[in-house]
Amino acid sequence: KRSLLIRILTRMMKIKQHHAMRVWKDKIKNGAKYEQRQKQIIHKMLKSYLNIGWQTWRSYDVAACTALSLRGNEQKQRHIKLLFGQLEKLTLYLKKQQVEVEVMRESVQLQAQAAR
Repeated sequence: KRSLLIRILTRMMKIKQHHAMRVWKDKIKNGAKYEQRQKQIIHKMLKSYLNIGWQTWRSYDVAACTALSLRGNEQKQRHIKLLFGQLEKLTLYLKKQQVEVEVMRESVQLQAQAAR
């Protein structure tokens, strides 16, 4: 019984050793391929990370440019309102002056008629 047990255990150990050697040889044989695959995965991850950073920066830049243009538009609108206010004041002033000019014209015409 003991010799049978030793033979069975020896056979199991040889099978396990053979399997371990096969796995080890496979890892040695395909090590460069696995390393290359890992490098590709890491490079893809880095590129995606950089791309996410780039897209984030770009969205911030677009938002900043939009804010600047809106602020510029607001300044232009305020300037336009100011100019329209000045235009209204000038229009009212000219209308007042026009009334005075009409009075002066009538008085000059009356003086011209009286001089004849």
